[in-house]
Amino acid sequence: MDPGTDNTSGEDDNVFPIQNLPSLVTQRVVQFLDFATLKRLRLTCQWSKNVVDSPQNIRRLRMILKDKHRLHEVVNSATAWNNFRFIVSDQFPTADDLHHWKTRFSVSTKVLSVKRHTETLPSDMFAQVVTDLMLSCRRVQTVGIEELDFTKIQPESWSKILTNWKHVQHLLIKRVVFISDHTKDYFHEIIQTCSGLQLIILPRIQASSNSVSSVPLGIEDYVFHENSLIEEYETNIVLPIIEKISCEVQWSGKTTLRALFCPEELISSAMYIQLTQLCVKARVVVYHTEPFIIPSHILKVQPKHLYISECIGSISGFSEGLMGQPLGKLKELTINRSNFLFQTDGPYRVPALPNLRSISLHLSTWPSLRRDIENIKRLSAFITSLSTYRPSVKSVFISRFPQNESCSCPHANLLRPYLILSCINITELHLEYMTYIPEEFVIIWKTLRKLEHVRLKCCTGVRDSSIVGSGEQSGTCPMLQLTNLKSLKLDEVGAVTTISYIKVFSQMKLIRLYHTPRAEYPVHEPAFTALLKGVAWNHLEQFSCMGVGFKNIQEKNDFGLKFKNPWVLHSPLDGLGELASAMDGIGTGGSVARNRLHKHGCFCC
Repeated sequence: MDPGTDNTSGEDDNVFPIQNLPSLVTQRVVQFLDFATLKRLRLTCQWSKNVVDSPQNIRRLRMILKDKHRLHEVVNSATAWNNFRFIVSDQFPTADDLHHWKTRFSVSTKVLSVKRHTETLPSDMFAQVVTDLMLSCRRVQTVGIEELDFTKIQPESWSKILTNWKHVQHLLIKRVVFISDHTKDYFHEIIQTCSGLQLIILPRIQASSNSVSSVPLGIEDYVFHENSLIEEYETNIVLPIIEKISCEVQWSGKTTLRALFCPEELISSAMYIQLTQLCVKARVVVYHTEPFIIPSHILKVQPKHLYISECIGSISGFSEGLMGQPLGKLKELTINRSNFLFQTDGPYRVPALPNLRSISLHLSTWPSLRRDIENIKRLSAFITSLSTYRPSVKSVFISRFPQNESCSCPHANLLRPYLILSCINITELHLEYMTYIPEEFVIIWKTLRKLEHVRLKCCTGVRDSSIVGSGEQSGTCPMLQLTNLKSLKLDEVGAVTTISYIKVFSQMKLIRLYHTPRAEYPVHEPAFTALLKGVAWNHLEQFSCMGVGFKNIQEKNDFGLKFKNPWVLHSPLDGLGELASAMDGIGTGGSVARNRLHKHGCFCC
């Protein structure tokens, strides 16, 4: 209120301004909040809790159920949770556990995922839990299953599951188990039932142990086995998807499907080209593409209206045939020495890539053969061309695994932060074994002001001087300029001592801080312990250093630290490599694709 004016309305000046906005505007604003902010907003007041607990927002908060205690807490809470993930073990969930959960949430559940706790869990037990859960959830929209065993599902139960799946929009199955010649019927029924399917991960297939010969395969038999597996996969898994897209495009001119994840190592080049050309017509984005599966001569002679590169959403590697192709939908790029398929020397002209969101580089710096040296020269020239102004990139991951430190890279451009500094808007930075000097890290902190998540492993240039600075002027610590930083992980970096904790870390609004010091750079223990108890880490929720740490309210209170106890929720972004491991290699740089899934409450087992 302006000075001199009279507050005749009787309204409190301290009312949170967002409360005065129309409800539709408020809901739109909340949609842009990340998980951590959403969780904290829920703890602010009763009004903000009601906003977050609305059906369209609460599905973004996933409840992970892995023991009886957590399940009973959720069942007895007043919140209408609708996004669940079950971690199945040999003791959980029991029939009684499932009964209590189904009584409360079977109708309201929109997102459901089921995963094994360990691979040694008997398949019969896991299949029983999956069947019970899928039979109980009648309005589920997102399904994530680690393994769907058709050999252990009765026909009448399968019919009821299909009825419950008629509203499914996102289908994420890691693996299906079948008896020969029966997979197509099951998977085709799923595709026909889920008429509104928007996103699907094509599952891998595994024959039942009853239908697989135990005779060891020779080399020729193994090659035949691999070829037959590809043929079987194409017939039983890929063709139903092609039929669905073809029929929908033919009758309505469009398809409900928007994103498709496929393990291309199980698909021949001919089938992959047929699938991608159809996806171009239907405007479906295809993730998890390898450049070698698209022959260069196909790229050169394809019609302009059927550029298959136009549907590629993520690609692992790069080839010369892709240089002149339209890659307007490419969001994730992963490159290492083995999938970089260039035969001519640079300089290169990299496509514009206007929607690129994630870059992952896995560098090898111990050239042992002449062809390795030549390949690294070309890779260096490519990265130099890639290191132009790229404001769309949000995530960068660069790793270097030297087997012999005496062998250095012949091109220093690979080991300098030029590419990182060209992506000025990145929010996630992950570096491993990079030899940047402290001054280069200072430049990184000053340039990348929007960083939110930083993970540094074996980067010896990260030390007090690169975090605190020269110390000549107070208040000018380089890392303090990262005002948006939420999580920081330092794993065996340089000499990061209590000076960095006192001058920088304790003054930042970090939520998660992990520090694994090297043996030669120990943190001074008495000063460190006194620091922990002397500073009020109001924002810090998870912390670990020197084997000392806390991950919950009780452990934090034991240190005498002030902390407001939140609901113990798990972010859908927990473990960025989760989807990659589930799909056996969507790519380390797959965070954008994963964020696309998490935006809709999706995830993979």
